[in-house]
Amino acid sequence: MSWNPENVLENIAKKRPVFSGEEADLAEVAKLGRPFGVKGFHKIVLLTDFPERFEEGSELLLLNRSGIVGTVKVEAFNLSAIPGRGELKLQNVDDRDTASVLTNMLLAVPSDERFEPDDEDDFYPDELSGMSLLSEDAQAIGEVIALEAEVPSPYLTVRLNDGEELMIPFRKEFIESVSREDSAVTLKGSVDFHRI
Repeated sequence: MSWNPENVLENIAKKRPVFSGEEADLAEVAKLGRPFGVKGFHKIVLLTDFPERFEEGSELLLLNRSGIVGTVKVEAFNLSAIPGRGELKLQNVDDRDTASVLTNMLLAVPSDERFEPDDEDDFYPDELSGMSLLSEDAQAIGEVIALEAEVPSPYLTVRLNDGEELMIPFRKEFIESVSREDSAVTLKGSVDFHRI
């Protein structure tokens, strides 16, 4: 039998049913980088502030560009000296060739299984989507579409009540507060400042 990536994936990831729209309800926790060593380890980029997510025996969802491939179990994990990086070994991934099939895939958990932030002022970027956008005087002026956090200078994409879309830098100079309880983001200053 010849070696092919599909056969490798069948041996690594336990198949599970995928429900319509489920990919939208996932929280990505790591990106698998290049293989590391000859025993099936990967260099990974952590997409979570909770490395305990990768404890031995933890089950994670394996994603490729098409969606959920299946579930995988963590066999070993080591934090790197470089912040936000680590080395991860998954069960049934025992050599470099097998590990290479998973390069650039993502590991995720259902959103309802992610850890709650330690501080009530902390939040996940996707939690801002759909929040009300308020002016300094607490008037509803629009809605947050998304927080683009994975860029050098994070920004909010918002839709104003008149339908206009704006990008607002996510900086304390422009954002007064984010309230998970009220589901609202309050601006500092006039929204007109952000119009082109």
